[in-house]
Amino acid sequence: MTNATYTKNRYIKTAYKGIVFLCLLYHILFSCLVIILHVPGLFIYHLCVCAFYVFMLRLVTMDIYRITTVLIHIEIITFILTNTVLLGWNAGFHAYLLALASLVYFNPFDNKKVMYIFSGMEAVLFFCLKIFTIYYSPILHMSSQMRDIFYLINYVGCFIVVVSGAALSKVSAETTEKRLVRKTRSLQNQADHDTLTHLWTRSYLTKQFQKIREKGMPFSVTMCDIDNFKGINDTYGHNCGDYILESIAGILKKNSPENSIVTRWGGEEFIVLLEDCDITKGKPLIEKIRKKVAETEFVYKEQVLRVTMTFGISTSMEHTELNNLIELADDRMYVGKQNGKNRVVDDSYVM
Repeated sequence: MTNATYTKNRYIKTAYKGIVFLCLLYHILFSCLVIILHVPGLFIYHLCVCAFYVFMLRLVTMDIYRITTVLIHIEIITFILTNTVLLGWNAGFHAYLLALASLVYFNPFDNKKVMYIFSGMEAVLFFCLKIFTIYYSPILHMSSQMRDIFYLINYVGCFIVVVSGAALSKVSAETTEKRLVRKTRSLQNQADHDTLTHLWTRSYLTKQFQKIREKGMPFSVTMCDIDNFKGINDTYGHNCGDYILESIAGILKKNSPENSIVTRWGGEEFIVLLEDCDITKGKPLIEKIRKKVAETEFVYKEQVLRVTMTFGISTSMEHTELNNLIELADDRMYVGKQNGKNRVVDDSYVM
């Protein structure tokens, strides 16, 4: 599991636990109130609901969010319907329907319309209850003082639900934003790295070249190519060719300075951009890499292979544009290919 996925799952679980825990505390409070009111039936009801929310916490712990969401909506609707019929509209239980309908973003379903359907049903129930209470009186009678207490508790509870929902929504938005940033960085990282060799791509080299040039320090560009690479693919297969490419990439990267940009240019061609490195520093370093490649035994399926590379070098003293430098380095590499391969060619090369 990636860090992004872990963070997302942790947020979801925390959010659901918070909702379930608030519902549990609310019903514990109401259990105390109905004891004061001497209504044994409601006390047993709230006691059962408390047990229900303990079970919901267990479901959340098991990451069962869809069933949890459906059951909580059903329980809250049942609670509102029961208490409004028993205690009347003025007790304020209907307000939870509005608070509940606003939590549409807690949607664990693949179909985003599901929670809007729930919200629509809750809005319809709100108006149905209003009509019902106009024509029918509450089943249980209570003093106006106690009704006001219920009214106050319910509206405070609704306020807490809305504020908590807004806070969770903000956290959700921030989590989503961070996830998008990480995803963007991941995609950018994929675009900047070659999938086979994990070296930089030509697009990354192009982006970084301008920054290096602006520093005003000397630099060199080396174009290199694996000699007789087609023969390797034809003789041993493309999997062997990929193995050689990966191995060569490792040698280039390991033997180049940290501030260099080692790029897979395409096919079996590579470019090494050496920052703060003129030809007097750059050529010995490239020559060392050439020897390292030539001396390495590449073992593929118990077959020992020897590989060489040809290198062409250009420097910032000759051109300042990347395309010109690459073209010059490529021409010199071609000269090396034409004159025996396995060599480093710069402006001083004598055939």
